[in-house]
Amino acid sequence: MGRIRISLVVLFLVSPLFLRAGENDSTVTGFTIHGFGFFTQSLPKEGDPQFGLVHLWLIATNPLNDNIDLTIILAPEGPPRLVHNLQLTWRKPIKGIDYLTVGKFIPAFGWEFSHYRIDLVPTVQYTVLVNSLVARSNGAEIGGTPLGWFEWKLGAFSGERVGGNINKADDGKWNIYPRLRLNPLRDRLWMGSTLRLGPVDAWGLDLQAELPLLPLRIEAETIATNGSIQHSILGVYRVLPWLHGVFRYEDLKEGKRFIPGLAIKLPYNNEIKLNAVISDEGFEVALLQGVLRW
Repeated sequence: MGRIRISLVVLFLVSPLFLRAGENDSTVTGFTIHGFGFFTQSLPKEGDPQFGLVHLWLIATNPLNDNIDLTIILAPEGPPRLVHNLQLTWRKPIKGIDYLTVGKFIPAFGWEFSHYRIDLVPTVQYTVLVNSLVARSNGAEIGGTPLGWFEWKLGAFSGERVGGNINKADDGKWNIYPRLRLNPLRDRLWMGSTLRLGPVDAWGLDLQAELPLLPLRIEAETIATNGSIQHSILGVYRVLPWLHGVFRYEDLKEGKRFIPGLAIKLPYNNEIKLNAVISDEGFEVALLQGVLRW
């Protein structure tokens, strides 16, 4: 397994050179292939600096027919399993259902963790609220948009869980994830709520807003589980098309954290992110991340 991972790392790092060589080079035997990798430099207040390749993903999608797609995510660096996602999505299976997805993937709990791919999070890291709560698991999810301003999702997951706050002994038990989301102001305001019913219950509220007079996006989440309620607010200010100011405030059971930073957009959809993490006790760590996408 170690040799396989090393070979995949080398392949992924050189693949952008070939995938950008021609328009059709990113399609192999029916699969459309893209991916990303990122390096992170951490400069902690205490301890030694750390630098390395943190995540490396290859994402392959194969349209089996007009309505069904097969998606595979291989991750030789970062996630604990090489096969990160393996899922089939059937679009419009019946009237009133927009999609049915089955396989191994992340449940739709909250906004940030289920909406953003890890390289697309505005800050270097996810908020710890949901990242430490929701597990990638095996199951099925359906969803629909009966009205243009209202959508719903319903998932059921069981089997081995990767991550999350549910005990390993409960891997065979089921979780049910109902989610509702409203968009009362088209493209300006979204409000969502999620439940997790099962061995360890949880609930969450989320809000996303695009301010009309400022190039500012606000995303807020509240998550409750195991008797604690935690909050996160993320802001992204578009200073220039290629330069975004970001900030995150977290009110956690361990204390409060403030995470200011910048995101610099580069050619070919690549990116550099810089963050500082400041807690109740002062500065903790500075983070620099370089993201390569292909």
